[in-house]
Amino acid sequence: SPQDETPVRVIIVEDDMIIALALKQIILAHGWECAAVCNDAQSAFDHFEHGSADIVFMDISIRGMIDGIDAAEILLSRHGVHVIFLTAYSNPETLSRIRASEPYGYVLKPFTETDIYVSVSLALTIRDMTRRLREKEDQLESALSSTKIGTWRYDPRRRVFAADVNMCSLMGLPPAGRNIGWDEFLET
Repeated sequence: SPQDETPVRVIIVEDDMIIALALKQIILAHGWECAAVCNDAQSAFDHFEHGSADIVFMDISIRGMIDGIDAAEILLSRHGVHVIFLTAYSNPETLSRIRASEPYGYVLKPFTETDIYVSVSLALTIRDMTRRLREKEDQLESALSSTKIGTWRYDPRRRVFAADVNMCSLMGLPPAGRNIGWDEFLET
């Protein structure tokens, strides 16, 4: 079971109370904590203003003004939280929208206890790997900035270079990190 000293905190956003209760029973049976059961996006947002969670199970079709996919995008942008979608939908349009929200998983209804266990286990693995990657990126950035080596990244879709402060200094540009267009980059 993917448990640390602190139990995994799970929020369920599901407007079908029978499904929500079944999911809650599975969560509790695995020693995880059910931090909240919400039937709409606003309730989930309100919970995150006062608490947190490691995993959010999000139904796509929920009550309220916005659906679960839009709610997931808001949770990601405001709180850095990724969701596991619960849904009966698997059409290409829905899948395309889901991918854009950077989910940790996708579980089709009706689900089994194994489906939930595997999705939580994989989501926690992805979360932990992402955290370690960010830490390594921060360490690399720190090391590079201490050596005064300039770095840049090229975005081929926008055709711009993103230069850090050291690269701007080396190129004779203003010291704030900035995006440099292709033509400006070639001229420097």
